[in-house]
Amino acid sequence: RTRKNSKWAETMFEQRRHSFGTVARAADARFAFRIRNVYRQPVRISKIKKSCGCTSASADQTLLEPGQETYLRVVFDTRKFVGKKESAITVSFNRPARAEVTLRISGYIRKDLVINPGGAQFGSIAQGEGARKLITIQYAGRSNWAIEEVVSRNPFLEASLTPLSQRGGRIDYELTIRVLPDAPTGYLRDQVWLRTNDRKRESVPVRVEAKIEPSVVVNPANLFLGVLKPGDKVTRPVVIRARQPFRVTGLEQIEGADSFRIEIPLELKAVHVIPVTFTANDIEGRLAGRFRVLTDLKEHPELEFQSYVQVSK
Repeated sequence: RTRKNSKWAETMFEQRRHSFGTVARAADARFAFRIRNVYRQPVRISKIKKSCGCTSASADQTLLEPGQETYLRVVFDTRKFVGKKESAITVSFNRPARAEVTLRISGYIRKDLVINPGGAQFGSIAQGEGARKLITIQYAGRSNWAIEEVVSRNPFLEASLTPLSQRGGRIDYELTIRVLPDAPTGYLRDQVWLRTNDRKRESVPVRVEAKIEPSVVVNPANLFLGVLKPGDKVTRPVVIRARQPFRVTGLEQIEGADSFRIEIPLELKAVHVIPVTFTANDIEGRLAGRFRVLTDLKEHPELEFQSYVQVSK
């Protein structure tokens, strides 16, 4: 009965199958299934089961309000397992009705090819700086085996390969992956491909992840001061962080209510905490202000943030 009633749950998934293809031993192999609640009622994931120890799966959140989305994140275990592997992941729901959705995972883990570390995890990189990671590739098998080409389809990634040693059927390479300085801010998630001279000319992926952060960060760029009653007063900070010490030289209110008061720090430092104060009067509703911060930074002489508050009696 549960399976007959599962069509409504399947509608929330963009896809229900994923193949990792051929991957190296110890490779970082991950995939995220997107789930979006397209209904007018809350949806709850009650259980996640997997048929093979070669995968693990977890959801970012299990309760989805109407319109909300989450990701079911799957990790393919390439350290403990080799060869062809298939796994079924069953996602059970108990709201608004009971249902099950089965996701199919497959891949082939090479036992003759090992990469260390399993991928290029850069973490946070300041925009404009770029970064480099080194990965060791070890092969044990045919004496004439080779990686013929390294391919990156991302214009902000460069990859190059250097042979390290060859002893019979043991061949070692060093893979260099660079995130270029002109990479835009945001998350970079991609792969570079190792094209081999295997009979099928297999391409083996190497996962790349990085977060490109702006050289100057205003946090939060949209400051909520809370729900106030007339006469209430509240102060909360906006933090401006740069890679180098700088001065705040001025502040302008571009638009909005005149009940905001902002203190300008005078020190020369890389992190400035700017207190934003709002005193509520008899005007009810959502009151907002937009502000421009002037600095002595050559690349960022002007920065903006907004603040808003809800006033009700």
